[in-house]
Amino acid sequence: TRGVVLGASTRAVDELSLARPQLERLDLAGARLHLLAANESFQTIEKELGSFGDVIGALSYMVPKGKSHFHLYKTGLHITQAGAIIANREITFSQNKDLVPWLAQVQKLLIEMRPSVIEASHHAKLVESADFSEDIRSNVAHLQETIGTLESALDPTIESLDQLLTLLGDDGWKRYLVLFQNSGELRPTGGFIGAFAILDVQNGAIKSMALPPGGSYDLQGSLHDVLIPPPPLRVANDRFEMQDCNWFPDFRYSAEKCMWFVERSLDSSFDGVIGITVALVPEILK
Repeated sequence: TRGVVLGASTRAVDELSLARPQLERLDLAGARLHLLAANESFQTIEKELGSFGDVIGALSYMVPKGKSHFHLYKTGLHITQAGAIIANREITFSQNKDLVPWLAQVQKLLIEMRPSVIEASHHAKLVESADFSEDIRSNVAHLQETIGTLESALDPTIESLDQLLTLLGDDGWKRYLVLFQNSGELRPTGGFIGAFAILDVQNGAIKSMALPPGGSYDLQGSLHDVLIPPPPLRVANDRFEMQDCNWFPDFRYSAEKCMWFVERSLDSSFDGVIGITVALVPEILK
């Protein structure tokens, strides 16, 4: 048993070391075979220990450095289980794939691997890198750091994907008010609103986009409500109008105000507001 465990451990560590460069480049396809081989080696250890695993885990605390070795093995077992989940799926994005189904697939995989990552992180925190020889000590510390980073990023990423899928209309038709802000004329949320668009999306595809030729000034005269502008604006205008709706530093409040102007003027409702500054457009086109 000792020979089998040591041999499998050595092979697992070697395979993880080979997978590391690909993982750092997010080359999951390149890391696939190494992750699967490492997981197979850790599974071999698990089978070899069999029903004695819990006993060995308890006894390891009585042996100098035994605790760290036991928890490192458990760390490797669970993190390669997480890696195997991704390695066994094709999640590479290409232009001929629909964005929304691909994002949904990525989110599903992250949710599926989450229990293994959490379990691996639990064991990694119980490992003392100083308990290992100098030639592998840095690799152990790097593994702990990588797993900790992965665990801390996992839930926010899953939540962000959920919000992005909703934004892209995976659950139905969405209409957004897009504000084009000229950063050459400063306003609290990014710039003066010289133009805006009404954007309809569903399942990640743009269904329609209306861009009034006169921009925000096209709404002048279409709003019957008379609003008094904030005090600083009264010097230039005695009416609060669409072009000045992003006067407030809190984007959420400015967005609600902008939606109010357009909804009252065009008799249309919106699911959200997107603000784009002139400086951002070249970056998008890249």
